[in-house]
Amino acid sequence: MTHIIPRRLLLGSALATPMLAQAAWPERPVRLIVPFGGGGQTDIVSRVMADALQSRLGQPVLADNRPGGNGSAAAEAVMRAAPDGYTILIAGIGTNSGLNALLYRGITYEAERDFIPVGCFCTTANMLLVHNSIPGQDFSQVVAWIRANPGRFTYASASVGAITHLVMEDIGARLGLDMLHVPYRQSTQAMTDLLSGRIHARALGLPEGEAVRGAPTVRPVALTT
Repeated sequence: MTHIIPRRLLLGSALATPMLAQAAWPERPVRLIVPFGGGGQTDIVSRVMADALQSRLGQPVLADNRPGGNGSAAAEAVMRAAPDGYTILIAGIGTNSGLNALLYRGITYEAERDFIPVGCFCTTANMLLVHNSIPGQDFSQVVAWIRANPGRFTYASASVGAITHLVMEDIGARLGLDMLHVPYRQSTQAMTDLLSGRIHARALGLPEGEAVRGAPTVRPVALTT
């Protein structure tokens, strides 16, 4: 994930240099716009980031969840905000690249044109959790079951085009697996359905995966990097 700021914000800051000499930033609360719902990987690391920034800056830093469109709703919210340095986007692969424009209608921003990346604050592996209704003690045995049952294995992601969706699509393409993707709007609902067995699997970042790794109904079978 990349922490990015609108290009117009940087231009505005440059034009306001004389004012910046008199007034330090920030003078009031800062909002981090989080592109996914509460409880997921992006939400977890964004709130850790917000706490760290708040301690360092001496001003409240608020995590504001704006799920929808694989980060597009959050990006649009930042584009509509005043270019004053107090609204910052936490972005993932969908908003950093042109991927969302290929997957969703009505995208009005272009990442390379409208945003400038200013830093990467988190990289993480992905953990593949599988419900215990799927037999197999390791990844190869789970793969063998999927091959023997084409089209029956279901996996969840936070949205179409999310990194956890792409991870599973990559696994399927490399191994020639026929799996059914079930996209969710809220990470918490996807986790609830995985734990109950309504879906069979989910790839998720380590911060979120570690929180449920010991649950009695699921087990980790692989890590991706």
